[in-house]
Amino acid sequence: MNAIAVIISDLHIGSRYFLADRFAHFLTRLPDGAALVLAGDTVHNRGQHIPSAHEPALDLICRESQCRKVVWLPGNHDHNFRPDAPNNIQFAPSYAIAHRLHVSHGTEFMPFPRFLRLAARILRPVSSRAGREHMSVRLARTLPPAYRLLRRGMMVRAVAFAQEHGFGAIACGHVHAAEDVTYRGVRYINTATWTESPTYCLVVDEEVMALKEVPEC
Repeated sequence: MNAIAVIISDLHIGSRYFLADRFAHFLTRLPDGAALVLAGDTVHNRGQHIPSAHEPALDLICRESQCRKVVWLPGNHDHNFRPDAPNNIQFAPSYAIAHRLHVSHGTEFMPFPRFLRLAARILRPVSSRAGREHMSVRLARTLPPAYRLLRRGMMVRAVAFAQEHGFGAIACGHVHAAEDVTYRGVRYINTATWTESPTYCLVVDEEVMALKEVPEC
């Protein structure tokens, strides 16, 4: 079967951890005719200039939109960001394939907002010393039980949304952890991040969808 869409998230272009070479190689292997869906945090910081080393990655995305459908969903890092020359990129709050799959970054499904704000303040000195750049990564490394609780809370809320709106599956990013589980009859998929190995993509064809590890270039 031909792929309908390839979904990735959390590139964090501009972050020093962005795996730029792997992403460029990944784009050369996209199936013909498949939509490329960028599920949030494509850019690490919407208010900063993209480093010159990462500008080609952004240019490649814009160029892909001339030969395939490219859908750019907002994340908490890149909300309202627009490339200088977006070409035919479609900007949308979410993406859906009929009632098979709903895709968004997932920020709206995050539990415990007060806890996260407190944790961010507590972990700020630690993250500064370690050079960490993402809340989920800091939690994973310093408070593993809290990180597991966060991930499960996000899954539960995402699945509840899918049930309410009649979707059989839901895909998100945001927490930088690959997952593919069925919970309460709904398939929950998290497409992880492109700031650390391994990286993943969700490939959807006419019959099945599969979370696949992206090989190193």
